[in-house]
Amino acid sequence: MMNIDKKRNPYFDNARYVLILLVMFAHLFSPDRGVLTNNTFCIAFTFLINLFVMPAMFIISGYFSKKNINIRYIKSIIETLLIPLIVFELIFRIVVSDKLNPTDLFTEPFYILWFLGVLLSCKFLAPSLYRLNLYFVLCVTLLIGFSTHFEYKYLQWGGINLMKYLPYFIIGMIMQTNKINLSQFNFTKHHKLLSLIFFTLVFLGLYIAKPEFHEVLPEGDDEEKIMGIRLIVLKYGAIKSLTVDIIYRVLSVFLSFGFFILVPSKNTIYTYIGKYTIYAYLLHIFIVHFGIRKGLGIYDHQSSEWWYYVALVFSAFLMPPLLSSRIVRGLTKWVISPDLDKTFLGKIVFSQNKN
Repeated sequence: MMNIDKKRNPYFDNARYVLILLVMFAHLFSPDRGVLTNNTFCIAFTFLINLFVMPAMFIISGYFSKKNINIRYIKSIIETLLIPLIVFELIFRIVVSDKLNPTDLFTEPFYILWFLGVLLSCKFLAPSLYRLNLYFVLCVTLLIGFSTHFEYKYLQWGGINLMKYLPYFIIGMIMQTNKINLSQFNFTKHHKLLSLIFFTLVFLGLYIAKPEFHEVLPEGDDEEKIMGIRLIVLKYGAIKSLTVDIIYRVLSVFLSFGFFILVPSKNTIYTYIGKYTIYAYLLHIFIVHFGIRKGLGIYDHQSSEWWYYVALVFSAFLMPPLLSSRIVRGLTKWVISPDLDKTFLGKIVFSQNKN
């Protein structure tokens, strides 16, 4: 029998599960993967996922952000974000040897670790931001991000993930302040149908328009390519790039809330996975890189082979429950979700500050 934590809201755990599943799909079907580069369906599909998955995650995180900071709050951030960020940064850099560059260690988080760094910053900022007018803070944050479209050569805030995703985190904070609980909305079948139609229309638009893939990935830049808002800035003039950015953000918000409409509100067979999505998020790269890419060598084959897509879809659905299983959690908890109270230093610093 499945063990359900009665204190948790199944709606948000369901949302987290679906979002992490879509992250798996995005990373497996990314056009960066060899022969998928020229596959229009995969480009549009991955583009669609990247438009709303991370914004929706930050909206949820902002909704559950804390208004007051204390020693226990700091402890939880260190345990769930800072320690995994440091440990996995070192692990990824070592095991993926061609990415080991001491000059950008920790300053340019490896691949997926940017999420932990940005979320860490958002959570530290949240208690202070709650003391301000959140609508004003949201406007200022957007203006700073938009400023990159005008030729300030040394001001490239648009390429920094914190400025990219902080607005969505603030939207979640505004929802909390106004007591807007999505799990309590009674979304009807008509709402869900309209949401599905909207997703379908956006996908078809992307499929027909065939946008350049790197224009929609807000992952920063590296030696070979520039992605996200910064690419839009360099490719288009100020007015057009600003327009593209605004459209991008509007679509992200509408798609995020369209996604929230589709999330089931009751317990499901996958609800429990939503509590442990951080395990799947941090560990799935090892399967993608060593198991699927190097072990099976799937990306070395022609994408026209039917088993190619079957293997990728199967892998996407398999990874969340596998990597969130009790066995995997037991083996990796010490680095993904450690308990500082059980360490010598933690006992000294935290055990005497329970409140």
